[in-house]
Amino acid sequence: MGEFLARLKAVKESLSVAERKIVQYIIDHPDEVPFRSVSELAECGGVSVATVSRLPRKLGLKNLHDLRITVARDTPSAPIDSIYEGVSREDSDETVVGKVFAGNLSSIRDTLSMLDTGDLIRCAKKANEASRLMFIGIGGSGYLALDAALRFSHLGYHADAYTDAYQIITRTLNVGADEIVVGISHSGRSAAPVAGMEQAKKRGAFTVGISNYLHSPLHHASDIFICTSFPETKVRAAALSSRVSQMCLLDAFYLLTARHRKASSSAARANAAVEALLRLPRKGGDTRP
Repeated sequence: MGEFLARLKAVKESLSVAERKIVQYIIDHPDEVPFRSVSELAECGGVSVATVSRLPRKLGLKNLHDLRITVARDTPSAPIDSIYEGVSREDSDETVVGKVFAGNLSSIRDTLSMLDTGDLIRCAKKANEASRLMFIGIGGSGYLALDAALRFSHLGYHADAYTDAYQIITRTLNVGADEIVVGISHSGRSAAPVAGMEQAKKRGAFTVGISNYLHSPLHHASDIFICTSFPETKVRAAALSSRVSQMCLLDAFYLLTARHRKASSSAARANAAVEALLRLPRKGGDTRP
């Protein structure tokens, strides 16, 4: 899936019911859209002609012709979505495994197509000016926050993670203008992370949001917002979310920060300490990590 179709998925939930129907049709049938008239698109999407006519402007395009051209340019020859479908009870164990991997591959690829690398570079440069980095998230996003804080502490940063609603609210009340707060929420609507980000932004902290939904409360509370892409309508299991793409974004943020900080010596010292304290000594001739 190309950049435009990935963005359609991200903005879909912010549209009206009728607009969501036609957008879903475009996402599901990108190879047909360039050849459909306005009335055919309306019939296929189960909406009015007026809805189809208004949609391009809602998406930042001039008209329907512009929409057709954009979709045509964005449509790959063999989309992975034709392989990745919802998991059903009739699927074999092997099929379930294949769908999980295909879905995560699709999520990573679509997220990359939407990503503005300049935003990550800006975050990395800001991190080198910050006195502290704070990562906040609830549930599965909380585990990613904890992992990110641990990684950045290896670079010598004062990095903390908070995964409890009370902690998030109280800690973000005391952030300063020289701090960075990174809020992670798949839905972008988790109450505590959104409230924490809003508080941090009011206090002058630099806020970075990571979510699967472009038009979400978390976006509005973020100085920089990075959107992931995961096909929610295909698989709804809790274990299958955008966290694989979130991990990739946090890894890229970490490595870019290390590159700009040039703090390889700090990372080397941390790795040596971990090796000494947490791992058993190697046996003779054992070269494995």
